[in-house]
Amino acid sequence: MRRTVVFAAIAGLLTAPALARNSNVDPDAPLSGMVAVRLADPSAAGVQATTLPEYVKALVEIIAQGGTLPEGAEFPLANTSDDTVRSITGTAHNVVARWLDPLTRDTSPEAPHYGANNDYIAYFGDGWNDDWPNGDQVQRHPQFSGDGTSGWIWTNHEYVSNAQPATTSAPNGQHLTLAKYLEQVGVLTK
Repeated sequence: MRRTVVFAAIAGLLTAPALARNSNVDPDAPLSGMVAVRLADPSAAGVQATTLPEYVKALVEIIAQGGTLPEGAEFPLANTSDDTVRSITGTAHNVVARWLDPLTRDTSPEAPHYGANNDYIAYFGDGWNDDWPNGDQVQRHPQFSGDGTSGWIWTNHEYVSNAQPATTSAPNGQHLTLAKYLEQVGVLTK
């Protein structure tokens, strides 16, 4: 059976206390990150499905037809204003990486770290271009193709949010989070 995993870019929703992986990050700072969602127990919503897309389609169909879900099942998720990661009933989630997490075993400030404000994630399963003649003629889109259990993840990152600090203003928002991190690792000094 193939397991479908969906990766979501989440900006400003991961708080460090629940995800303490980098001891140099402010524990109260909201962080952007990447979360993997997988099908865990479709029967929790009264649905029979073997993949995440089948499951979501079934839930959409139930709601579209005016049906109801079992007590405690929630779909779609209600809006909230807290900094938590949630997933729909019947799924489970894991934080893959969050802003400033090291991407290698090297945790020095010079080593690569996960970026801020990721706005696009694609999965390239191993063998994603196996049906391309000579490996160079596009036959189908490469994203979310190939092996469903091993591959590569592409994440696009944008800029650090909020106004940049100036000689007359202190950093705030994400710039403050970054400044505190750089101070903790000895790159910035007071």
